[in-house]
Amino acid sequence: MQDTITTKAYMSLSKAYDYFNKELFDNKLPECIITLQRKPKMNGYFWGEKYTSLKTEGTFTDEIALNPMHFTRSEKEILATLVHEMCHLWQNHFGQKKPRAGYHNKEWAETMLAVGLQPTNDGTVHGKTTGQKIGTLIVSGDLFDVFCTKLLSENTVIEWADRPVDEPEKKKRNTRHKYLCPSCGAAMWAKPGLKITCDDCKEHYVDTDSEDEESEDD
Repeated sequence: MQDTITTKAYMSLSKAYDYFNKELFDNKLPECIITLQRKPKMNGYFWGEKYTSLKTEGTFTDEIALNPMHFTRSEKEILATLVHEMCHLWQNHFGQKKPRAGYHNKEWAETMLAVGLQPTNDGTVHGKTTGQKIGTLIVSGDLFDVFCTKLLSENTVIEWADRPVDEPEKKKRNTRHKYLCPSCGAAMWAKPGLKITCDDCKEHYVDTDSEDEESEDD
């Protein structure tokens, strides 16, 4: 296979996934599709069985997406997001109970802590570890920190980041906002500032383009 920018960018992420799968999850995690997605206000997300095989009926695989808009962070922080999503993937396949879409429950939080990452809802070590919006802190000297340091001493994983958009162009693009139901994942686009409720789930839609929200892992 020819070494193109695309193949190198995705292969480096795939190799990082395999590395952390071996060192942190005893190679128990199945393969998945890793993508780069510009999902506003998120560092990354996990979506179970998002893809279906066109060759083998009834065969599905999961998606882990990383947001290149937030690749201005350190490589270690970006890879912490990857492992954050790998913890969701672990729970999706081996957990006792699958949480509702986008929710971080106690079992997931315990998995994070087991691999050396601290879940937090406020960016501090004292923050809540469960909830809808949970970020990630790296525990110094713990498993993830040690193995990630080793990986980055041998390889560069992230070589490209999203190019920032000029403010006038950004404002022009954001005349309509994307609203997302936190329970079923249904999406709609409408003008900013609306209060919308999902008829099926009775949950309030979240304005994912709102400037009031900080970036979360998912």
